[in-house]
Amino acid sequence: MRLLRFRLSPSATAQSLGSLFAALSASAFLSLVALMLMTRTMAPAAVGGYMLFKALLDILTYTTDVSTQRSFTHFVSRRETSVAEALTYALLISATIGAAVLIVFILSGEAIAPVIGLPLMVMAVLVIALPLAIQQEYVLGVLRGLRQFGRYSLSFVSIEWSSLSRFLRFGGKNYLTLLVGWLHYRLDIVLVGLLLSPIEVAFYGLAVTIAERLWLAADVVGIYLLPELSPLKTEEAQVHTARAVRRVALVVSAIVSMVALGGWLLSPLVFGQAYQSSLLPLYLLLPGVLAMSLVKVVQFYFVSRERQEVVILNNGLAVCLNVALNLVLIPSYSVVGAAFVSTLSYTLFLAGLLYRFRRDRVPGLVEPLLPRRRDLEDLWGAFVTRR
Repeated sequence: MRLLRFRLSPSATAQSLGSLFAALSASAFLSLVALMLMTRTMAPAAVGGYMLFKALLDILTYTTDVSTQRSFTHFVSRRETSVAEALTYALLISATIGAAVLIVFILSGEAIAPVIGLPLMVMAVLVIALPLAIQQEYVLGVLRGLRQFGRYSLSFVSIEWSSLSRFLRFGGKNYLTLLVGWLHYRLDIVLVGLLLSPIEVAFYGLAVTIAERLWLAADVVGIYLLPELSPLKTEEAQVHTARAVRRVALVVSAIVSMVALGGWLLSPLVFGQAYQSSLLPLYLLLPGVLAMSLVKVVQFYFVSRERQEVVILNNGLAVCLNVALNLVLIPSYSVVGAAFVSTLSYTLFLAGLLYRFRRDRVPGLVEPLLPRRRDLEDLWGAFVTRR
């Protein structure tokens, strides 16, 4: 029984999705363990400094990135470029971005460190590790196009300048999409850092970090969805997207419900009583987690149709609202206000995308967006098959 009706065989789809979900879950678990160690060994102000610098580094990275990950997926899935070419471009671009960020850090690191409250050596480690993280994302883009997630190899280096130019042109179309998206994810932490103390940044940053791990299922589906949608006709792409929306909604709703029921008990045990103030922001972010999970699915329909302007416009409006409301609510309601605003802007972003998606539907095509009993049965069947 197929989980998302991809063109892979049912067993291959279930096995690949399961393997990828397990790998990303392990990565998310390790990041939460690292966060737990920080909260147990560092003062909240130091943790807040780390969260703020990481957010600034993310924004700087996506400001300089040209969004080539989706180019890799798009052209490799269409077999318009070789794997060797794509991996070569990945090395070149990630090294260039890493060098640019390193230069900025060398010129301004000593001035930034006292403001953020983070040791210069810790900041240096994060900056040096940046090119590796970018390279990992690009390689994942290539694997998305190949629909292979277990391994990759680079047996030789190949450069075709016309092909590289095509990659960058397509990446440029996605540049604003990812840039505005990361501003949406990170500007709230920056505003909390500017308007409140590092301790509040630690509380809010912890809640945001946990919340972002909860849309893991949407990330897994998104990794598969773009290479599946790109070659399809519009009617087929709409059916695939609607089906993915329904099933991601079911999975993420279950995860969010479990966190809502058990968060109050596990949070003090895992992160300590000092971070109990992160709990209310986390609960307020949970509806936003569900909304953004569905955004992560729907947006790939528009990307596959090369209509990224729909995503940019709706996300841009949501970001403007996010910033305006945060400037009003954070001084009065602290991190609780920031969490409420994030959930509101995520939900409005989703509403705008779903409205445009429904308007795009081919006449006579009826594929509901609300989950049905069949979706639950298919999910259960895929789970049983996986076991």
